[in-house]
Amino acid sequence: MTNYLKELIAQAEKHGFAIGFPIVMSGPESELVGNAFFLDPSQTIRHFIKFEYFAALLANRALRLRPLNRFDDDPNEGKLSQANATGSSSFGTQLAQQWETNPETDGWKQFINGTQRTLIYVHCWFGQEEEDKAMWSRYGNGGRGICLKTSVQRLEESMQSPLPSRPQLGKVTYLDESVAIPTMISSLAAYRKSPQFAHEKECRIVHELSFEECPKTPDGEFLSPPDHLMVAVDLDRLIETVVVGPNTDDDFFTRTEAIIKAAGLTCAARRSQLASPT
Repeated sequence: MTNYLKELIAQAEKHGFAIGFPIVMSGPESELVGNAFFLDPSQTIRHFIKFEYFAALLANRALRLRPLNRFDDDPNEGKLSQANATGSSSFGTQLAQQWETNPETDGWKQFINGTQRTLIYVHCWFGQEEEDKAMWSRYGNGGRGICLKTSVQRLEESMQSPLPSRPQLGKVTYLDESVAIPTMISSLAAYRKSPQFAHEKECRIVHELSFEECPKTPDGEFLSPPDHLMVAVDLDRLIETVVVGPNTDDDFFTRTEAIIKAAGLTCAARRSQLASPT
């Protein structure tokens, strides 16, 4: 499915969507779609984590994904923009004119803003080439945690779920509320955030529960989705470097090296470049 979408998007960017007559995406729409499905494999990415969560990652050998409706720092995670409430995207408007019906219905938008946010699970990485004090402060336990440094390619290759059930990796696009999001690919909302977060340069693992994966009773009735998903990873492939926070001491560094060694990993630990000289 992903390869098909990539081919479709490439053709759309070159020729427009030729369903009856060409449908051309706006600049922001094209950026959103492109970022969601095309990533530079060499891009450096980082994940900040508390020490105890790092220890759990090594023990479980799996990444923990949370549903979009459980992110406290941004209550609008996975929602359409305000512009969608009163209108359709440029893509949707052109499609409605061609089909003589509106494919971006209010009911479909409500599904994306509601139920879909409970079914899409994400794991966040950030695209800074160099360490960033603000990111350590916000996501790295105030500089007393761990930063995992890797690349897009290593992260993609580390995930061990078989295709097509393997989660997808995409880049977040930062668009304000005036840009309506195309709803024909409903998961696009999961790759859009407010410009106030643009400095994070986020990439995210995204997995939407399929019908078969949704929990059910023996009678087939749907149960509430789980509060997290675990995605198995090859830790040696995933982790290029383990960076200890700038506000940690020698004992913390020693403990970090010890659990890396105990897990049988070959990656190296190093101190943060932002650490104060002693």
